[in-house]
Amino acid sequence: MTYGHYRMYRRRTPVEKVTGNNIGARLATLTENPEVPQNTKDFLQSLTGAYEKYDGLTTRQYEAMEKVEKRFSSEKVAERKAWAGEYTDERRKVAKICAEYYVANPPYFRDLADKILNDSEFVPTERQYRALCENKFAQKVLTATTAEPKFEKGSMVMGRSTAGSLIRNKLVVVIETDAAPVRNAAKGTKMYRVLPVGSPTTILVEERCLKNGRRQKK
Repeated sequence: MTYGHYRMYRRRTPVEKVTGNNIGARLATLTENPEVPQNTKDFLQSLTGAYEKYDGLTTRQYEAMEKVEKRFSSEKVAERKAWAGEYTDERRKVAKICAEYYVANPPYFRDLADKILNDSEFVPTERQYRALCENKFAQKVLTATTAEPKFEKGSMVMGRSTAGSLIRNKLVVVIETDAAPVRNAAKGTKMYRVLPVGSPTTILVEERCLKNGRRQKK
């Protein structure tokens, strides 16, 4: 903006810097910590470059450094190692059941679920595990998954009137129970593979879509 021969400029608000506090030494310690993954070390190195160039960190940069320090403190590292020992095969199985449900029902826990299903070495934190597997929806999914099937493999049953048109009020043969991951957090959602009588093709249905077959009159 110009008035006469004078040009007016807006003054920039100076950025607050955090100096001292042994920032350089703390960044070096974190960067050399073998528990810190490489992607985090890359971030710390960028902070180190900023610190050396500007003789300090912005408030946000300093807070980010503190978060890394807290995450990789000896106490937190010990807690994670203890939890890794408690992350048994049974818990891994439970986590996969819950992850399958959330992959089918986005967007919640999507990134975490993908890691659990696709990275055999991945161990969620205790907090992540409890958030994923101990909420009310996950508990319903686990109950449906682990419940004993109401209909045995090889039995003849009937599709309920509320079932899809392919099996509605039709006789079907149970080919497989626990045929696929549970995708609905409700009762009776264990997944069956059934073969409608007279059809060459099997289909997947939820247990709640089935009922005992009609008995033939003599």
